[in-house]
Amino acid sequence: LTTPADNTKIPAMATQISAKSNAPGIFRSTVISNRKLNPNCFLMRLMLEETRTAALPAAVAGQFVMLRLSDSVFPFLPRPFGIMQVHKSKPFGACIYDILYQIAGTGTRFMSTLKPGYVIQAFGPLGNGFTINTGVNTHVIIAGGIGIAGVFMLVRELSKKQDANNTIHLFYGAKTARD
Repeated sequence: LTTPADNTKIPAMATQISAKSNAPGIFRSTVISNRKLNPNCFLMRLMLEETRTAALPAAVAGQFVMLRLSDSVFPFLPRPFGIMQVHKSKPFGACIYDILYQIAGTGTRFMSTLKPGYVIQAFGPLGNGFTINTGVNTHVIIAGGIGIAGVFMLVRELSKKQDANNTIHLFYGAKTARD
């Protein structure tokens, strides 16, 4: 690809992922469930298409995916969503992942209406994620609002540490008690 102004080359976006890579890729995901947690907050569970199961299991806490909900012009741009959790389905070898989201506009309102079986496009995992210092036993984590989604996987990783002195302090803030 080239830019029209100065004819400089722009690298084309990769659409395939090596099985040994955690590089981001474009893949189709099918909605398994889209559960309402409160009036404005939903938990969506998605399953990757079978040929792309290598990408998300390598995702680290704090990374995200860009979700494109429709092939039509609405919503026009993909939206970023933190990966809350990644599951590996043993019977089928499928990769299932969870997205926690809050209705903030027309795009996420449309997302809240998606039913099981609906197929969306995802690009990821993106972002650097959190760096876990293995030499530390006391972890202090501060999160707020819908940002708890990315922190959830971090707390799970930290809690796997087999050390009696390992402690995790999570400070979570929200606008209301309902949040």
